[in-house]
Amino acid sequence: MRWWKCCVGLVAVCCAAACDNSEEAPRADSGARQAVVTLMTSRNGLGDNGYNDGIAAGIFAFAEATGTGVRLLQPENGSEADSLYRKWVADYASADSAVLVLASSAYEPMVRQSPLFLKGKGSRVLLLESDADGLPDAVSTCRIHRYGASYLAGAMSGWFNTVVMAAAPQFRAVDEAIEGYTAGHAAHALPGLAAETLYLADSEAGFAMPDSAYRMAYREFSGEDQQDFMVFPLLGGSGSGLIRYLNDDDFTAAIVIGMDVDQSGYNERIPFSMTVRADKVVRQYLDDWREGKDWPRHRTWGMKDGATEIVLTPQFDLQYILWENEEDYPSDLFAQLMEQYREEALQKEEDYAK
Repeated sequence: MRWWKCCVGLVAVCCAAACDNSEEAPRADSGARQAVVTLMTSRNGLGDNGYNDGIAAGIFAFAEATGTGVRLLQPENGSEADSLYRKWVADYASADSAVLVLASSAYEPMVRQSPLFLKGKGSRVLLLESDADGLPDAVSTCRIHRYGASYLAGAMSGWFNTVVMAAAPQFRAVDEAIEGYTAGHAAHALPGLAAETLYLADSEAGFAMPDSAYRMAYREFSGEDQQDFMVFPLLGGSGSGLIRYLNDDDFTAAIVIGMDVDQSGYNERIPFSMTVRADKVVRQYLDDWREGKDWPRHRTWGMKDGATEIVLTPQFDLQYILWENEEDYPSDLFAQLMEQYREEALQKEEDYAK
């Protein structure tokens, strides 16, 4: 059983029933007017061991602490998302204290095109990974900047040729992370080393293609003639395929950066993780909402806020992983590089955001 299902059960017992898109949600005026938070996940949904799960963790922790009700909506396509969104508006337009968290900027056109008039006191919509203008007054947007942490990850990868494995192009969070990582690597790579970017797909489907990620990893990083690579994965739910490949191939040439959450326990070839604290960001919004504080129309988060950070794998032994080159790599290489380049990365994040 995935951990998020356990969380839903806990919230259901302690707080309120957790519903998904297959169940009829109680209308806000059908009984006691209880505060409720609804999460509409992105299409790859929960169970990605990353961004979506982080958002859910923040909501579940808030719900358990405060007794707030929780609903889950998991659309399979854009049409279903639009239908679920319109139903939420119909159910909660006049309710007090209802929040809808939209987990993807892909929902921005839907919000822009659909009427939204929330009459209830304290009811809000939070659209993540967006800084769009011209949205309804009840909608707040926020973005987690990944440039600074990605720059630091790239600088820490400078002793290796690197491969960025990305789900798809033209997604802002992905493009920003690629820019930061490749800039950090280019600034601090040893002579002759380079970074390459590979895409799984050309659409949102790339975030839910773990088998394709497995095949790409096998093609790129298996074989005795392969040199050592550092891999920077921006794959969403497809990242599970890369982890599965690592666990299947003990002799791969790849060293992989953990993504979104601390993945140090997933495989011994993960020297550090670039974490995205979506749980922390969402929890802050919900805590402010409960205290009656106004949300800004837009806010950005980044390394300076603790929303992104590099987490070293405890006792990672690079010499053990790359035994044939052990004389070339200090055992604490990544700790040294993180300390050396962290302040530079913070400044790059600030410059990029201007």
